[in-house]
Amino acid sequence: MRSVLSASLFVFATLILGCTTNKQIRVDGEDCSYHIDEHCEDNYIISDSSSGPNGYNYTLSFVEFDEQGHFQDREQLNNVIDHVNKQGDGQDIILFIHGWHHGVEDKDSNVIDFRNALRELSKRNPTRTVTGIYVGWRGDLISIPIVNKATFWDRKKVSIEIGQGAATELLNRLEHISEVKDKTRLIAIGHSFGGSVLFSATKNKFYTDLLERYNEKSEEKLALKREHHFRDIYILVNPAIENIQYAPLNDLVNEMSSEYPDIFLPSSPPKLTVFMSEGDWATGIVFPIGRFFGTLFENQNPIVRKNRFGKEVSYSQFSMDLKALGHYEPFITHSLISVANGNDTSFCQGEPKMLDIPIVDAGPQDTKSNYNGRSENWTMNFTSSKTKLSHLGNSPAFSPIWVVKADKQVINDHNAIFGDQFSCYLEELMLVNKP
Repeated sequence: MRSVLSASLFVFATLILGCTTNKQIRVDGEDCSYHIDEHCEDNYIISDSSSGPNGYNYTLSFVEFDEQGHFQDREQLNNVIDHVNKQGDGQDIILFIHGWHHGVEDKDSNVIDFRNALRELSKRNPTRTVTGIYVGWRGDLISIPIVNKATFWDRKKVSIEIGQGAATELLNRLEHISEVKDKTRLIAIGHSFGGSVLFSATKNKFYTDLLERYNEKSEEKLALKREHHFRDIYILVNPAIENIQYAPLNDLVNEMSSEYPDIFLPSSPPKLTVFMSEGDWATGIVFPIGRFFGTLFENQNPIVRKNRFGKEVSYSQFSMDLKALGHYEPFITHSLISVANGNDTSFCQGEPKMLDIPIVDAGPQDTKSNYNGRSENWTMNFTSSKTKLSHLGNSPAFSPIWVVKADKQVINDHNAIFGDQFSCYLEELMLVNKP
């Protein structure tokens, strides 16, 4: 009995000592320069620059959230918003929300990779102002390896609470800056449970925008508004989100296209883009296991919907509830493959060029203008990243929502989200959404 009690106390003490902090980590609001002093671990507004042929100039700010979805410090938020405002016109505001097992410390691999990505983006786009914002939250409840794998359900719950909480305010304030500043756009990226944060914060906005267009029944009436809205883009990379959350959006997009075939035009690039790597075993294998135990006592029924062509399609609620978005075939709208030769790493050599979504169908069944809303199966080549994007016919040709299956050469696995080829592709995708 005594040995059992001692072992229990040891395990309890180990877990307590292994708990990560739920307090604000970046507490210093003074602007810190990596170029002058690389010790900026306490600062939440940081600049980094270098002159010369490969010069760069970007800023990186941090906004932190607590377990309940509140800002750790509203002064931190307001100072960051003021900083972004002062960067002026012509900004690329790049917001990144990290996922499971990550945080805001300088040594965190996501922080290091995000800094490098901002630096490279600035090098290739010297006429643009690159403004980075790293959204931090308690991605690890327990710092003990292996043991922290058991925090799946808790961290998923917290990611939703943050998205439904103050993250909405942060995004709205950044969207306002994007709207009032000339030639400025917001690119918001969420990875893993960070994708859960971003989707939870924005899915009602996507609904509102789509329903507004649906109710107007006319592209022309919303032309000016759309011109701004589709400058901003929201990206989920290997998101830890079940398909059941996304399904109502899929229903709405198909119904809109069925009733008004020309409601989505080539002039409307994607607003929400989901990328899922074929090599992502975390969302492909681990996520469904975690979801299985979380849905044991839920009731799921098959649902039948009419697609945009009026054909009845059956969806499995069980599969949608179990699988992560991007792993359920009926919802995958595009494929992204690498066309680079072998070990070619020469991506984004110079500033990428503006791109347009094709307006003539590349498929054999229809060669008429895509304006009829039925021409699908188009292909788009991204020359700087040496990738090819193909429409798979599971959505309207120009749906504002893409769910893209990426091959392992573009995104190797769950955490390989900052690779040169994929980073270059995202830069080209940004240029489809012209500021």
